[in-house]
Amino acid sequence: RAQAVLNIAQNWLAEGDSLTLVCVVRSSSRGWTFSWFRDDHELLSDSSRGAGGSYTVSPAAVKHTGVYACRAERGAYYTEYSYTQLLWVT
Repeated sequence: RAQAVLNIAQNWLAEGDSLTLVCVVRSSSRGWTFSWFRDDHELLSDSSRGAGGSYTVSPAAVKHTGVYACRAERGAYYTEYSYTQLLWVT
């Protein structure tokens, strides 16, 4: 099963800053739809197509602190969940 990988440029933000989380699939194929999760709750899905997707936190607030993950799907096929990334907003 393909693996989704969550990339995050930094793990700490000040309130008001912005940060884009990027999810990529270790596969050359395209057509993935991405889902985003914070603390095991699904966030608004990013329906962009391609080999990767993005989710932007802007402006950052304390409520955005949490453990993030992503997953990709194409039709009935889902990737594994990505490894989690912790984001702190202070």
